[in-house]
Amino acid sequence: MNKKVSQAHEQNQTSTQDIHILQWLMDHLMFEIGPGPKVMKLSYLVNFQKAGMCFYVLSLMFCFNNFSEAMWSYLLLHGSYGAFWILKDLIFPDPVFQKKATVFGLFTSFALVLGHYFVPAYMLASGRADNNLTFERIWVSYLIYVIGIILMLLSDSQKYHTLRFKKGLISDGMFKYTRNPNYFDEILVYGSFINLVNEKISYICVMQVWFLIFSLRMYLKDLSLRRKEGWEEYSQRSWLLVPKINGRVFDSLIFYSALLFSIYYCYFNGGFVKTAIDLRRILIKH
Repeated sequence: MNKKVSQAHEQNQTSTQDIHILQWLMDHLMFEIGPGPKVMKLSYLVNFQKAGMCFYVLSLMFCFNNFSEAMWSYLLLHGSYGAFWILKDLIFPDPVFQKKATVFGLFTSFALVLGHYFVPAYMLASGRADNNLTFERIWVSYLIYVIGIILMLLSDSQKYHTLRFKKGLISDGMFKYTRNPNYFDEILVYGSFINLVNEKISYICVMQVWFLIFSLRMYLKDLSLRRKEGWEEYSQRSWLLVPKINGRVFDSLIFYSALLFSIYYCYFNGGFVKTAIDLRRILIKH
């Protein structure tokens, strides 16, 4: 018994040390890297980038004389996302972005994260990505985007209002089966953008943010959650990123296997329209 307590104590100390080191590194790069004083909130830069995407995409359309359906679709998705983000920041802002940062901290945030999000629109507008989009690609991008936006607003709203009145572990609502619904919905939203563009460099630029920045922040969050009351039960019921359906591995395997098989079958069968026509023929025969 004493051995188990000792091991748990050592593990907790190690986790705390990891948090301190990694959190210091993240904070130093984003907010404190010098020289110079902290000049403004990080939220100003983030909001400028989010809101400015609409005007950026429009300027690309005029610059490259590209007013294709693909560009209008991209403008609708990324432009409206910026509007939703500003609305969200006004009503329930993320406290992380309210911290002041140095000039070099702002530059680091732009270079490592925000700047990468300008690439897909450029690749599409300049013609480096195919502008002749299929009905299925546009439809899937819209669907993923809508799901991502809804999850973003719901999860961020719940987190903001819950932590105003009660600090600690959030383990219900949007957080019941996934410990990071905010990163999950962000991946869905930007996944819809790069799915629409469907170009290699765009995939690399956006997905490296997921693997380098999002994964590190999720790891730090998990280390922090382990020290909170209710962690053991919550960790068994939830997964790090994707929702653990009904809190059960079996249900999740069934759901995600069916989803992946449906996507695989539709894709290699010629798309949604071809699959729907084939399914109709089968149903009529029976």
